[in-house]
Amino acid sequence: MVSSSIIAKTDDGTPIDIIYRPDGLNNGPRMPVFNPFYAYWEGSCVSLGSTSSYGTVSVCIVSTAGDYVTTGFDTDDGIILIPISGNTGHYILTIVTESGLMFEGEFDIY
Repeated sequence: MVSSSIIAKTDDGTPIDIIYRPDGLNNGPRMPVFNPFYAYWEGSCVSLGSTSSYGTVSVCIVSTAGDYVTTGFDTDDGIILIPISGNTGHYILTIVTESGLMFEGEFDIY
């Protein structure tokens, strides 16, 4: 089950719930995984941060509004700003670590 956050446009950053996806690229044993990632949506930008060093991770944001954004994020930098259209739609944020762990967050803009 993927967790979702229902989001309405506001001037304040709205948190995006990010969860570990055990069916990601890592086929190792299924056990609890520390999730260092947090994200906020605000207007036409997503702020993605990490509380721990995971090296450079791959980040992808896709949406029904036509967004397809990919970038690398060096978690040692602490936070990255990712531009999005901010148009009405369903957005999926995917983060994949160098070791293959996958984290995902979903949100809707109305």
